[in-house]
Amino acid sequence: MAGLQRALLLVTGLAVGACMAQPHSNYDEMVEQAVQVFNLGRPGQALFRLLETLPPSPSEERDCTGAFLLSGNVGILMADCIPSQEPKAPRARRSAEEVDSSKLPPAARDMYEKAKYDIISNILRNF
Repeated sequence: MAGLQRALLLVTGLAVGACMAQPHSNYDEMVEQAVQVFNLGRPGQALFRLLETLPPSPSEERDCTGAFLLSGNVGILMADCIPSQEPKAPRARRSAEEVDSSKLPPAARDMYEKAKYDIISNILRNF
């Protein structure tokens, strides 16, 4: 009976230890750990390695240039990204103007309207 109590106490202790809250890592620690795991790679396979990761700020555009160096069996890709200093230009409207079908002959107007509604119904049928 004493052995059963010890086993139960051991299992309970292990369960409590496993359920204890782990300290939360901040973003930088998690990224560093992910880079280390990624860089370990798989033995015997071609490896890609990361030196660092810098998260871009939201809506930041970067101008990137790259160079690929091949030396024997090793290929190295270097990318250099610099934030662009140019202000964003306003986007141009790409949609066409509304067609005035009243100027079309009746046969062409009917064909246009039928084609328009067929396209819309085919698109809606996919949903």
